[in-house]
Amino acid sequence: MSMINFIVRPYKKGEEDFIAEAHERVYLEEYNWGPEFGNYAKQIAYDFAAAPKNPREDMWVAEVNNNLAGCIMLNETKDPKTAQLRLFLVEKEYRKNKVGSALTKIFMDKVRECGYEKIILWTANILTIARKHYGKMGFRYVEGISNNSWSLSGQKIIEEKWEMKL
Repeated sequence: MSMINFIVRPYKKGEEDFIAEAHERVYLEEYNWGPEFGNYAKQIAYDFAAAPKNPREDMWVAEVNNNLAGCIMLNETKDPKTAQLRLFLVEKEYRKNKVGSALTKIFMDKVRECGYEKIILWTANILTIARKHYGKMGFRYVEGISNNSWSLSGQKIIEEKWEMKL
């Protein structure tokens, strides 16, 4: 398999539509997650787009031949020493091409530049590839809560909180 050429750049106004739609579509296709999850992800993307710019937050997209291929978001939590990784997604056809690694690298560079001391993220027990990636990055599982509302098939999902101290 030959590697693809891509760029990672800051998100532009209007691309929250792609980010929201991609989360809704990908999680439905790959995990059978319904509108409750899609609306959750959409709200995060649209809230970010509508909020005044915070220099300690950002969102990036990966682009391949003018097509958006993935995204990642940095949010500041209520604790100004803690960042949150959100809305990390790579379109299926671009996985295994280092797109996810490039997105997480730009995220980590910004986290360090902003002086955060800790990063949290929420994932789910069935997202095995994402969980493996987070573990390699240095995140550790800290807690889980049951979620019975995202899966259209009624599958019980465990939402997992992971964190990394810097």
